[in-house]
Amino acid sequence: MVDGKMTWIIDFVGFSLFNQPPWKTSKETLDILQSHYPERLANALLYDPPFIFRAFWAAIKPFIDPKTKKKVVSMPAHAAPEVWPKYVARSQREAQLGGDMADDFDAADSARTMVALEKAGEGAAAWPRGLVLPDDVYI
Repeated sequence: MVDGKMTWIIDFVGFSLFNQPPWKTSKETLDILQSHYPERLANALLYDPPFIFRAFWAAIKPFIDPKTKKKVVSMPAHAAPEVWPKYVARSQREAQLGGDMADDFDAADSARTMVALEKAGEGAAAWPRGLVLPDDVYI
């Protein structure tokens, strides 16, 4: 996390219309993020998005705030090695995404980190002593 902002990695590998989350879940997630975490997004990195998502993005892109639009980066798998270093250090990426981290994403650990951040207030100055956070929290 840099300056209280989050970098998201959204990995679309294995995504299909048959295993996508329900629209209601996606909408509620966006509502929570907009209402409770405004201006906390540094970048959203879309790793290997399928054609259907790219088509959907092209359709809604004109209606998205220009500041937010600039934060969304689509990364086809073949271009990812050149794009990754601009946004996420190798030490902060899992091995499956070309990084040095051996562990898989742990949703429970990420949730504990987010709860600790929420309880501590906004900004690094408000974090409790001893709270060790990665440079980027990614999901």
